[in-house]
Amino acid sequence: MPVDDAQFKLAMSHFASGVTIVTTEHQGKPYGMTVASFASLSLHPPLVLVCVEKSVKTHEAIGAAGKFGVSILAREQADISSQFASRRDDKFEGVALTRGELGVPLIANSLTTLQCSVRDTLPGGDHTIFIGEVVDAQTREGIPLLYFRSGYREMRS
Repeated sequence: MPVDDAQFKLAMSHFASGVTIVTTEHQGKPYGMTVASFASLSLHPPLVLVCVEKSVKTHEAIGAAGKFGVSILAREQADISSQFASRRDDKFEGVALTRGELGVPLIANSLTTLQCSVRDTLPGGDHTIFIGEVVDAQTREGIPLLYFRSGYREMRS
C-alpha cells in the first residue's frame, strides 16, 4: 500500500533543493513556472531533466515548442520564485529577462541559465519528465536560493 499524500509531501519537504524557473515560448507567448524537480542527467551529451505536472500550461508549451530554459535562482530572487509558483496570468510581469540563441525567456541575474532542446520525454505519474540537451549555459557568482521544509532558506558559508 503506497504512502498517503500528506506523509509523502512531508517526507519530500526534508530534501533541500535549489530553486529553478523553467520557461519556454510557444507561438509568441512566454510560459514559465517554478520547478523543484530538476537535475543534471548526463555529461556526454550534456543532459538535464525537469519534471512538469501535466495539468499546467507550461507542460503543453514545452512539448509543442521542443525547447525550454532553466534559470537557477539566486538568494535575492525569492520573490520571482513565488511569482512563478503562483496562479497569476502574467507571471513575467515586472521580471527582467534575457534571451539566448533558442529564444526562450530566461530570468536575468540568475546564478545559472541553461537553454535546452527537448531530446526525450518520459511518463512520470501525473508529471512528464522532459529530458533536455543543454545547448548553452551561462553562470555568475552568487549565493543560491534554497527550498527546505516548505520555505526558502539561506546557505551559510
